[in-house]
Formats: sequence, C-alpha cells, structure tokens
Amino acid sequence: MVLMFGALLLSIMHGLIAARPSLSVKGDDGGSLFFFSHIARLSDREFRETFSRLSVDQLQSALLSEVYNTARIATDKFARIRHSIDWLIVSVVLWSLIEIVLGLFA
Repeated sequence: MVLMFGALLLSIMHGLIAARPSLSVKGDDGGSLFFFSHIARLSDREFRETFSRLSVDQLQSALLSEVYNTARIATDKFARIRHSIDWLIVSVVLWSLIEIVLGLFA
C-alpha cells in the first residue's frame, strides 16, 4: 500500500510540475522581446520602441532563440506528463493488486 501511495504521489508531483507555469528562462540574459514575461515588464511604448530599434539579424536571432526555448519547454513538459501518467498507471496496478489480495483473504 505504501508503494501505491508513493507512485500516486510521484504521479501528482510530475503532473503539477508540468502544469505549473514558469515565468523565467534558465540563463536568461535580460529577456527576449518575444518572451511574454519580458514584454509584460515594458510599457506598450517601450516595447514598440525597443522592437523597432532591432535590426533584421537581431529580430531573426531573438525569434530563433524563442523557437528553441519553446521547444525545450514543450519537451520537458511532455516528459513530465509522460512520467505522471506512468506513475499513475503503476499506482492503479498496485491498487488493483491490493484489492485482489484483500478480496481473496477477507
């Protein structure tokens, strides 16, 4: 029964970590103009002025960085969701075994 609750706890933990939003990026050097958390810290005017000062190369670099960061975030979230589901399956199997054993010996 302890194993079942442990597996259920791991399932819940991975699910909550996957669902919890992160408002920062590891190794963030001040924020990208494509990252919503950085944009929200600027006024509309500041955002427009900063965005319009970027060269085409800077815009391309910032956009590619965000595509890469988004892919990393999605990969991590899907892995956590997969782990959550795996641990949930383990806990259901253990619960089923507990119920069978209790039914046989009760």
